Amino acid sequence: MSAKLRPSEWLIGAGALALLISTFLPWFALPSANEILNLAPNAKLVGDGEMGALNLNVWDLGVARWWVYLAILLGGCVVLAALLSRTPNWSTILCTPLICISLISTVCILVRLLDPPRAHASAQPGFYLAFVGSAALLAGALWAIRSEFVPEGFDKAPRPEFIEVD
Repeated sequence: MSAKLRPSEWLIGAGALALLISTFLPWFALPSANEILNLAPNAKLVGDGEMGALNLNVWDLGVARWWVYLAILLGGCVVLAALLSRTPNWSTILCTPLICISLISTVCILVRLLDPPRAHASAQPGFYLAFVGSAALLAGALWAIRSEFVPEGFDKAPRPEFIEVD
């Protein structure tokens, strides 16, 4: 069944999986209260909370989180369409909205890199995994639209009848 997947769809699946895994990891870490006191000895800390570092994940990133989850969902749909449909056309058709969504997702992640959610927040490995996953979705979708690779079990390249390619 996995022989129906083209290399571009494998890349889309890997990108969606990497992006999904990154949502369970911390994306940014804020300094602990002790580090803040070392940086600013006159700072007044309110509350008796934990003295450890505070981690922010995708849910703390505002509107960017919805684009990330939409990209994951659409990437999964492309792979499922390739695996479950009788013709490879549906996965190619779904790549157009995937390009738009993954581009927006990648831009949102880049904006967060340049403008962290809080001052002194440092990016964590989960954030970089999210960037790689989102970029892989974008690259895979762009590749899938132009790919002339014919998957096993099909007799022609995946092109809907209403699209003509020279």
